[in-house]
Amino acid sequence: MNPDQRTPQQQDIQQTVSDPVIPPNTPLMDNQVQQQVNQSPNQLPKQSNKQLPVIIGVILVIVGVIVGIFFLLSSNNEPQPKNQSSVIEDSTPTQQDKTDTTQVTEQTTTPSPATAQADSQRKSNSAKLAEAVNEYAANKNGKLPTIQDIDESFKTNYLGGQFNDPSTNSPYKIVEIDPKTGEIQYKKNSTCGSDNTIISGSSRQVAVRVLLNDNTYYCTNN
Repeated sequence: MNPDQRTPQQQDIQQTVSDPVIPPNTPLMDNQVQQQVNQSPNQLPKQSNKQLPVIIGVILVIVGVIVGIFFLLSSNNEPQPKNQSSVIEDSTPTQQDKTDTTQVTEQTTTPSPATAQADSQRKSNSAKLAEAVNEYAANKNGKLPTIQDIDESFKTNYLGGQFNDPSTNSPYKIVEIDPKTGEIQYKKNSTCGSDNTIISGSSRQVAVRVLLNDNTYYCTNN
């Protein structure tokens, strides 16, 4: 049938079928909303994670608490200094320590009886030789003996024969330099100093010196 030959009622039915029916109350979408609907899910804008700052803040607080606990425990484990009074008490020697120190000092400075007797004999022998020199000079018109003059004859006439060192029990060796054990220093024109040294003296003076057991000297003069 030719469309132009249709009746008006048939044309209205055809128009109704071909046109879509739009509900009268359905709002039309604007262009922006339509574009968002047409976009794929991967093209939607990303939203910022609002919880990230909160999580970072919590982590920082936890780390701060752990560090504080660590330093607190470290300070508690440090050794505490002793009380000042305790240090003074520890450094104060006890009465027993004082007694032991005194005993050691006495043992060091106090010679044995045998040693003291030997030193006493040496001092006596020095004085004996100085007296023998004076006696010799009186018999020789004031002439003092030389080291060579103090021989066996001199010992017999002026020293009673024997003139021995108490430690070696051998005759003294007469020397002019600093004496050793078993020797006597004899020096003319000399006298003794205040510290048992030998210093210059007059032509009629002699100095006689011996070595003691504590390695000090004893000096005497005529």
